[in-house]
Amino acid sequence: MKPIVGPLTSLTYSRKALIATADAIFSVGATLVTRYFSPDDTTMTLAIIAALQPMVIVWINSIAKEDAARK
Repeated sequence: MKPIVGPLTSLTYSRKALIATADAIFSVGATLVTRYFSPDDTTMTLAIIAALQPMVIVWINSIAKEDAARK
């Protein structure tokens, strides 16, 4: 059991994992907005999420490069 718990615990301290999880939560939220709100609201919400996701990917990539440079 210990080999499984170690990596899962380290994920809670990983900036990359936390940012990716937050991005997934916002994407699911955007999906829920498309189901329950007006078409104008959904269009604006999806446009904002689509504009922000590439920046999140670049942010995660830059953290990965920093981590690789430290090693």
